[in-house]
Amino acid sequence: MRFTISLEDDLYRATKNLAKAEDTSMSKAINRLIRKGLETARQPAPKESGGKGPSSFPVSHNCRPMSEEEVHDLEVAEDMARWSVSVKAD
Repeated sequence: MRFTISLEDDLYRATKNLAKAEDTSMSKAINRLIRKGLETARQPAPKESGGKGPSSFPVSHNCRPMSEEEVHDLEVAEDMARWSVSVKAD
């Protein structure tokens, strides 16, 4: 089924980078993330440990989580590469 959603900028960047890391489409990455979120929501809540534990956001195998700065830097580099290609084509 098709439908349009609006993602916040940080979620868009994270999903885009996850899809790229897994060599899949944004749609497949979003579907997987929603399924993972629904599975997590069905599980009983963990007991409070008082500390901040690791994120439950899925990370691709053999990859490390990226900081927001790293994601931003990659996006800027991609935009610059696209811009230079489009300028050369004109």
